[in-house]
Amino acid sequence: MSSTSQLFRWASRSRPVLNSTGLIVPAARPSTSRLPCSSAQCLRRTYASATSPPPSPPGTAPAPPQLFDRNAKLLQRSRAALGSDSREVDYVREMVAESVGERVKDVKKKVEVLVDLGSGAGLVRKFLEGERMGLKKVLLCDSSEAMLYRDTNLDETFSFETERILLDEENPLLSSNVSPHLAEGTVDMVISAGSLHWTNDLLGTLIQIRRMLKPDGVFIGAMAGGDTLFELRTSLQLAEMEREGGVSPRVSPMADSRDMASLLTRAGFTLPTVDVDELTVRYPSSMELMTDLRLMGESNAVAGRRTLLQRDTLLASVAIYEALHKEGPRKFKTPDGQVHEIGGGGEEAGQVELVGEDGYKEPEITEGVPATFNIIYMIGWAPSETQRKPLSRGSAKTSLKDVLDGSTSQS
Repeated sequence: MSSTSQLFRWASRSRPVLNSTGLIVPAARPSTSRLPCSSAQCLRRTYASATSPPPSPPGTAPAPPQLFDRNAKLLQRSRAALGSDSREVDYVREMVAESVGERVKDVKKKVEVLVDLGSGAGLVRKFLEGERMGLKKVLLCDSSEAMLYRDTNLDETFSFETERILLDEENPLLSSNVSPHLAEGTVDMVISAGSLHWTNDLLGTLIQIRRMLKPDGVFIGAMAGGDTLFELRTSLQLAEMEREGGVSPRVSPMADSRDMASLLTRAGFTLPTVDVDELTVRYPSSMELMTDLRLMGESNAVAGRRTLLQRDTLLASVAIYEALHKEGPRKFKTPDGQVHEIGGGGEEAGQVELVGEDGYKEPEITEGVPATFNIIYMIGWAPSETQRKPLSRGSAKTSLKDVLDGSTSQS
């Protein structure tokens, strides 16, 4: 299951707000629409390739894979939290937080204690229906103290208590001596909205999350994966190959949705569910994209990375990004039967009015270059005797052959 969303991010720093459809968009009136990926877009993705982690030194036993420099990521996120533009670049995180909140609402059981692992500033809290859930306490857990305490002024606006715990998201159970709510089998629900893609031992973290849950407790997570930022990866690879004669990891490797379904099962979760939401954000150029990634604390943190990018390579990547991924004129037919062309000049260049079911017309802005964020959402349940289980093999009392023969004879 997948869906596609589009946002527009212009150079001016505008505070993200909610529009009438409930989608989080910058205040400069971007478009929000759900459109299928065109064949040209899908073809461009084949240019992008994931980077492999550096090999172990010869003659040594293979160590657990360390794809990411966690110390560098901690510094990046702490620096981002202290920046003046920190809240203005929350537009992707807020949309992910809202989607996680919608999935939390689908859980009908009572949840008294909720753990938000890798919470950042705790954006998910504003999308929780605390009174309906019977929620008494939310534990915000993050490795960055600056990010964790960024929005303490909002605590009094919620109906539930907020507790903050400084910990390494890769080892949440090691902090059980800090809070009794992090011990084994003590939590009703664990959520994670956008931090697991920087985890080295993802399977180990999922196992610890499952151990934290009570029987029939639920884990709801979201992480970047799949084709996230494939446009940027492609452009940097081609520019570096052209100008420097080689390629280094500039965008981190991403997990696939099929990988996550397998990992949930291996971690001991039951009834695993995985779906993908594709979010497209438009920027004036890839320079603004990289600036926002830095302000988000989402810069490159691949272990063994090159920390400097030559000026010529950077400028070449900007030109390649636009040449490969900037879309040309497109035509859309609105529900009233009118055909509009966008992106080709003239009065309607850059936007078209898309008519919704309620008659509301909203312009879809197609200026700038796209950046794709593939968000993988996952749900898994801790094993419990009360959960429904498949019947044992051979226990069926009706033959499928008899059912099919009966339907054939009736037709």
